[in-house]
Amino acid sequence: MTLPSKTEIKQRIKFLQNGPWAKKSSAARSVIANRATKQKRLEKLLKPHWKGGGATEKDTFIRDSFDEALTQFQLYELAIESGYIAVDDIHETAKDELTQWLCSPWAQKYIRDYDYLAVAFLAKRLDVDIDFDCTPPAVRESSQVRFATFLSQHRAWYEDAALDGWIGFLDDYGVLDLEDTDYVSDKDIFYDFIRSKTGAFVEELALWKFAIGAERFVINLSDLYAHLSKEEKPLYGSFYAYWLARYFGYDLDDKGYKRDDEQADWSKELLRSVRLKDFSLALFSIQTSQPRTAQKAFNLHWKELEKRNEMCLKLWKTTQRFLEKHMKVEKRSKAR
Repeated sequence: MTLPSKTEIKQRIKFLQNGPWAKKSSAARSVIANRATKQKRLEKLLKPHWKGGGATEKDTFIRDSFDEALTQFQLYELAIESGYIAVDDIHETAKDELTQWLCSPWAQKYIRDYDYLAVAFLAKRLDVDIDFDCTPPAVRESSQVRFATFLSQHRAWYEDAALDGWIGFLDDYGVLDLEDTDYVSDKDIFYDFIRSKTGAFVEELALWKFAIGAERFVINLSDLYAHLSKEEKPLYGSFYAYWLARYFGYDLDDKGYKRDDEQADWSKELLRSVRLKDFSLALFSIQTSQPRTAQKAFNLHWKELEKRNEMCLKLWKTTQRFLEKHMKVEKRSKAR
């Protein structure tokens, strides 16, 4: 295999450092990558959202920006694992950056709380102690082209409003006005929306956008799964681990991932939704005056969605096993 020139390596690193994630990370730098910031401020800011973190609009904006900074570190790690760049190519720069961003114990805890396991792998490679014991996966020298293709595709995620909205939904972002309703979260109302066959809902257009975003999520990740080798699947799945876990209703604790019965398994809820099925059939019926043709087209479409959803589940399961193997986790007893 021909090794890339120094010029090519510089271009690859520049491509990693100049994506939309890099631009969006600037807002958090002065707060989180700043040793002068008080620890009490960081503790409140970076507390998991299910425990009251990111309570204000400003805090949420900074946390979003921090997520983008961590995305870049995830991309560094995946680029290394794929042989797109070598550790030595970015060792000094990445180590300095990672040390600055994760100088606080609360920033380090955020890595575990939000399943940024690829960042933990990178920290281990760079000898940056973030109190997260793990073993980075081996480097695959033959998958450079695959990574370049993936990177271009991931950039497109930032341009898809429906997909971005669905990811925010999985991350418990609230965008709906529920003030005059009995609902307490976007997930509560969307759950009832897709479970009911008829009936009007507050901000129904936004609820349909969630459904569109969910379908694009499944299509994008199933496409990724289909084009990866067996060895590559968990590497790229790790990049999307947090969203995959939330999609299938899993949480991460010290013993690994576990199914959280209090969370919906959206993969099942969406596919069993009569409302979504009826709407999809109606769309095909508009395209033809033949009911049988419309029904056949719908059946093929829905079967394809089921197939793609199964591929996403396989991606999640292989990723789950891979991450639990490379994390130092206490194995669950059979009794549990």
